[in-house]
Amino acid sequence: MVSGYWRNGNAACGMMRAAMRTEPRDPVLLVEDEIKVARFIVQGLQEEGYEVGLATTSAEAVKALRSPPSPSLLILDWMLPDGDGLLLAKHCRTAGHALPILMLTARDAIEERVAALDAGVDDYITKPFSNKELLARVRAVLRRRTPDAVISGSSITVGLLSLDTNAYRATAEGLEVKLAPTEFKLLTALMQQNDKVLKRETLQNMVWGH
Repeated sequence: MVSGYWRNGNAACGMMRAAMRTEPRDPVLLVEDEIKVARFIVQGLQEEGYEVGLATTSAEAVKALRSPPSPSLLILDWMLPDGDGLLLAKHCRTAGHALPILMLTARDAIEERVAALDAGVDDYITKPFSNKELLARVRAVLRRRTPDAVISGSSITVGLLSLDTNAYRATAEGLEVKLAPTEFKLLTALMQQNDKVLKRETLQNMVWGH
């Protein structure tokens, strides 16, 4: 059921994740109707620290995309019980979802790869596949998603967000954002370390000097 979507797809994988000490990474939505394949993918992603949700149909995937937490990556099978994964990818782009899409399918014809990329898919991997390759491609598409931080003197820019650390001024798309002093320090720390996951202790030290 979609209501249990972020419960990791199956109890065994959920228990494994609870026992892990890995820092949580981006939430991933897997759309795969072959349960054995899905469990294999879910386990591999969870061992790397990703929060994984499983949808087995296009309808479940659409509902999951509309429900929090918003996934940072969509791993999508082409053939689904209630439709075409390619149509789901097109729906995501038409609906304005900017998350990376990784197509995972047995289809390997050049024409099919081209059709998937034209539909808005960011990467394409064919079955059977290596878990190491899948994880490497996941890391690659997530890296491309994150804008690089540009630091020039007292100015830090990430995407459409800019900070002037001397003037204590933040702007988004040219509009000033009102921030309390602590909020400004916290945002500065996060933007300076834009490509890293920061532990609570690290943030406490950077912002509050603990």
